[in-house]
Amino acid sequence: MPNEFNIKNGFVSNNNSSVTGSLSATTFYGNGLGLTNIPNSLISLTQLTASTLVTHTVDNTNFTAINLNSDGTSRLAKTTFVAPPSGKVLIEMTFDMTIVNSAAVQLIGLNTTTGATSTPSDGWYRVNGDNDSSSGQFYAKFIKTNLTPGNTYNYYFMGVCNFTNNQIRISNFQSGAYVASSDLPSPLFISVYDLGSTTISINPNN
Repeated sequence: MPNEFNIKNGFVSNNNSSVTGSLSATTFYGNGLGLTNIPNSLISLTQLTASTLVTHTVDNTNFTAINLNSDGTSRLAKTTFVAPPSGKVLIEMTFDMTIVNSAAVQLIGLNTTTGATSTPSDGWYRVNGDNDSSSGQFYAKFIKTNLTPGNTYNYYFMGVCNFTNNQIRISNFQSGAYVASSDLPSPLFISVYDLGSTTISINPNN
């Protein structure tokens, strides 16, 4: 007969042994059948970095997969994750971008394949506005619902711009003293969150 474990006052114990100290449940919880992801938690995290400045020049014709090739190997802005029991996730990318023309409008899409396309499978939207000349950090977020729990999914972030030469950039975390003339950007991160029982209201009727 399996041991029965009890959680009381921050301790785990059973009839045969005890574990004292603080109890942290930040990654998994038991559902009686095994371990599954905690609802509303981070389930996948991707980081792209490079020891030197690496850029991806955004195409001005079709959405293309963001590829930050730092060592002769493709470094795609890609996430792979297993769909949680809720079947609902938030996919978010934070990235650094140089805007080379104040009239450049940058669009970010989400797609299931790497091939250039005018219509990303999961949509697209504008991440900076016309006459926005400020380079720096931007973000793109997509909500996916009706995923099949337990299935593995791959998604690629895609970029297109109405002017050439906008660049998505990465470098590594820096050490040592701050250098005023440094133009090294931050790493790129892609996070996937299990939305669990979160209520998703899209265009609610007031």
